[in-house]
Amino acid sequence: MKLLQYLRHAGLLVPMFVLLAGAQTQGDWISLCSKCLSPSVSSKSGFGTTNAVAVGKVTLKDADMWCGSWEPDNKSCPKDQLASEKGQTYKISANCMVGKLASTDGTLYTRTNEVWDASDVGAGKPKFRAADGKIVGRDNASGGLDLAANWELLCGSKRGAAPAAADGCAGKQHCDSNQIFSAEVVGLTGSIVGGRHHLVKMNVRLRNLTDHPIILAYVTGTSGGVDNLGNAYYWGRAGTHDVSTQGIGLLEGRKADTQFQLEPGESRNAMFAIIRYEAARKPIGNSFTYNMTIAELRKLGGPSVESAKQYTLNFPHLPDRGW
Repeated sequence: MKLLQYLRHAGLLVPMFVLLAGAQTQGDWISLCSKCLSPSVSSKSGFGTTNAVAVGKVTLKDADMWCGSWEPDNKSCPKDQLASEKGQTYKISANCMVGKLASTDGTLYTRTNEVWDASDVGAGKPKFRAADGKIVGRDNASGGLDLAANWELLCGSKRGAAPAAADGCAGKQHCDSNQIFSAEVVGLTGSIVGGRHHLVKMNVRLRNLTDHPIILAYVTGTSGGVDNLGNAYYWGRAGTHDVSTQGIGLLEGRKADTQFQLEPGESRNAMFAIIRYEAARKPIGNSFTYNMTIAELRKLGGPSVESAKQYTLNFPHLPDRGW
């Protein structure tokens, strides 16, 4: 314990995976914490995939190495440590494609596109974000470098494994995107309602392109479109509440609904509708151009919410069939 205190006060205490790196390849262990026994990996599958898993347990060799570092004068230490770990296994998992890492206790972390600088130990290792949105520190108490070690064990060291805001609409025909999210129309249906009006509904899939959770909301009164004959469609009648959406929160004046939150890489669908009044006996087009505005919301603490930015989306040439 005196050795541990000395190292901590001297700033020399580093994560266990760093201490062990010279003796054996880092990827042979699951990193738990700065002074924890590091269990040897007994099985590993799905390296670099959406379902990478590693299972480990403490061996006598692991206990010997730990005792040599922390209790070198205690001859019974290895056997005592091994006995305390009897029947214990440790499991970590990751979705390497979207940058999600689950620790041994099931806590979920998100890999960012940032790496630690050279001002302290762990330079070049990836940073991780906890569920509260904060970066996990690389100090011993926080354990950010242990997360980095486990990530490399499951996913390797390539930065490209983390989510990146590139072209969120690559390969998608009816899609619009920005640096925050993509929106893809995955279905469209048209129908006559009330025997008089033509209603068009779009099923839109929204995906988070960032490395942190985001909250999106539809800005009321912004939904509209036009068919290929030049006929205009609206969200509803002026002077009434906009009830043209389903499955997503609304930003209406100063009122903001934060129900639509997306984790990094996550996608969810919402329904949007536009209507053309008194259209039943008039020519109706067979393709539509649709526009709407989506706001990114940001919580300020307590019930306070602000609109960080608003994005106008455009979807041209949506066919009325063939979905």
